[in-house]
Amino acid sequence: MTAGSIIDTFDSRVKNSVPESAKLEWLGRLDLKLFTEVWNCREGAERPVLPYTRDTELLVCEPYADIYLHHLDRERDLMLGDTDRYNNRTVLFRAAVEDYSEYVSRVFRSKSPVKRFEV
Repeated sequence: MTAGSIIDTFDSRVKNSVPESAKLEWLGRLDLKLFTEVWNCREGAERPVLPYTRDTELLVCEPYADIYLHHLDRERDLMLGDTDRYNNRTVLFRAAVEDYSEYVSRVFRSKSPVKRFEV
């Protein structure tokens, strides 16, 4: 799934005046955060490289890609100063991230621990 496809889906659902460059930045920062918090100690993913373009492949796969739509919703609401909606969407976003994190934990192995001392 590409950043452009998520942006197109988001724009078709919600009329907005958020520049595409801002949406790409939001998606890139989210992937970096997910990589750090979910993937960093696991095999199977590469660190995202910024800046993102429409053709950039996103880190999260289907059926968990709704994370991105929830995130774009949140960021738009925050930008508009609509904190009530932001807080409500944050609940949905966190639930989606938790589901994805559990999936990654079930399916992908942890990297081998580094030996600090040999006895």
